[in-house]
Amino acid sequence: MKVGFAGLVMSHAFSDARNVQACGAQHDLIVIDEDEARIARFLDEHPSASRAEGLAELLNQRPDVVVVTVPPAQVAAVVATILDASIPVVVNKPAAASFDQLAGLDRAVAGRSEQFLTSSVLRFAPAVDEFIVDRAELLSVRVTVRHDVSWWIDSPSAWQDDRNLGGGTAVMMGVHGFELLDAIVGPGFEVSWVSASKRHLPLLQSEDVVIVGVEWRDGLAGTVEILGHSDREGYEVVLQERSGTRRLSLGQQLHDSFGYDGFAMAILSLGAGETTPVAWSRSRGVLAAVAEAHRGAAVCTQRVSVDNHDRV
Repeated sequence: MKVGFAGLVMSHAFSDARNVQACGAQHDLIVIDEDEARIARFLDEHPSASRAEGLAELLNQRPDVVVVTVPPAQVAAVVATILDASIPVVVNKPAAASFDQLAGLDRAVAGRSEQFLTSSVLRFAPAVDEFIVDRAELLSVRVTVRHDVSWWIDSPSAWQDDRNLGGGTAVMMGVHGFELLDAIVGPGFEVSWVSASKRHLPLLQSEDVVIVGVEWRDGLAGTVEILGHSDREGYEVVLQERSGTRRLSLGQQLHDSFGYDGFAMAILSLGAGETTPVAWSRSRGVLAAVAEAHRGAAVCTQRVSVDNHDRV
């Protein structure tokens, strides 16, 4: 199978390439990116891969599926071009960081969303699939995302700290929390409030902490805690039920704790002609929550900045 990689701006693209190649037979990889250092790293890891000189040349080689890893503002245009060529697309998180970008993605996938997948890898973690929820017993839900963002300082991935490019803790890490809500509890939630703080990482634009309240149409309430100043990576779902408390912690399982293997299999299944394992309506709900959290966190941190300035 031919697998195209359009963009390498996050580590997920490199993980996807390694994991795809680990799924049985070796596949033909074709890559494009604007950064020579990232291209060199990719070709060093995959000596048999080939480099194309742009998206048009990549598509002319007729890959079976293309994995897109570019900043959110570029996603819709790239996705539309690939789908216009009748080639399935997988987009690494996050596919949109604002409602304008989400509207552009709506237009890009309209009428062909069965060939389109975007998701956090966590949706494909075996433990998530096995964690069964009885909605009738459920009282509330909390998701906690821990992921250090300080490495964005002087990093090749520093764009992830730039809100104008769709970066920031609420977006880059928040998408994991909203994906877990949808995968475990179900779709249909909306953001009801956002709180954010910036106390520990003065060299970053990004928030240290973002806390988001959500509510489903039936009145079920939940929260997503996004902790960007953390010594470890981890994801926890806490369900409060009538009979007590249940927890799911990702990162403690022996194999594929975060769902990378399952995500790689989803890439290959699209390339084999199967339909997307995650409906666009589900992904869109996750991205709408991301966009609202991004907007709310910006308001919070701007207000804190003004208040601190007034105290000086």
